[in-house]
Amino acid sequence: MVIRNGKRAILEKQLQGLQTQILTLGSLVSEALLLSSNILKNKDLAGAKTLILADQGINQRWIDIQRNCLRIIATQNPIASDLRFVSACLEIASELERMHDYAKGIAKVTIIMGNETEVVFPNELSQMAQVAQKMLHLALDALIQQNVELALSVAANDDHIDALYEQIYHNLLGLDQQGTWMASHAHHLLWAAHNLERAGDRVTNICEWIVYFVTGQRLEMNTNHDVMSFDFH
Repeated sequence: MVIRNGKRAILEKQLQGLQTQILTLGSLVSEALLLSSNILKNKDLAGAKTLILADQGINQRWIDIQRNCLRIIATQNPIASDLRFVSACLEIASELERMHDYAKGIAKVTIIMGNETEVVFPNELSQMAQVAQKMLHLALDALIQQNVELALSVAANDDHIDALYEQIYHNLLGLDQQGTWMASHAHHLLWAAHNLERAGDRVTNICEWIVYFVTGQRLEMNTNHDVMSFDFH
């Protein structure tokens, strides 16, 4: 019994370390999402280059989490909810890595567009970044708390991001008809908006993995849940 309890203590310590890795990566990605929007808005080319370079560190953290997950499985033979947690962390880390790729993509858009002063930055882009960041924060809270209801509520807010994206899309159609130069920049802005829309989808995926970890069930998230209202005024 003493040996088994000792093994359990080791496993719990490793699982806690894994959770810390996920939360650290999530915090960095959350910051990058909002930062990418501000960089584009302010035409911050230096900031864009810094964000692009930061992706190397994010990738390394992702690799480290993968290795840690596989090490835990190989050496501790976790079962039931412990194994589901490790499996979920593998998937969540991948989702976070892709989300940072979206932030990096927006930084690349900033560099492509340069310092053009005639381009009007859509305010909805900032709102999308804020909602995506808030969703990610709450999803990570749901992971810590093992809170299925919170995960479902967070996922439902993806509709808010989708609505903002549709608004940007229709607004940019006007720019698309004002000549080749404006059409090109409209497409670049739409690319940035699409990246944020995809980031929201990734958070929804994270919420699905949280539900799996807690309940053992894999379900497709939908909007048939109460939605937390995010106020950014």
